[in-house]
Amino acid sequence: MLSDEQMAEMAPRVLATLQTPGWQDYVKVVEAKIQASVEAGFSGTPEDLRYHQGAVDGLRAAVLSGEDVLNITRQLTGEKREARLRSRAAGVQSSSFE
Repeated sequence: MLSDEQMAEMAPRVLATLQTPGWQDYVKVVEAKIQASVEAGFSGTPEDLRYHQGAVDGLRAAVLSGEDVLNITRQLTGEKREARLRSRAAGVQSSSFE
């Protein structure tokens, strides 16, 4: 298992990857695969649905894992807190909930 510090070290590379057109294309492919898996699950037997749900969960986890690394890094470094403080100092509202 990766430590928080290891994830923080990887975060800039992960962020750069998530911002590429290739990653965005990959996400579209995964979305299509999820849709196909859901349709196959609903059109089969009840036992098939559980199998396909596992496939869908795995696909979602694979796509979200990059976001997980970034979120852990932001928590570790306080990046979100610092961004909010800078926004407030500049007189910009950072969220509609404030």
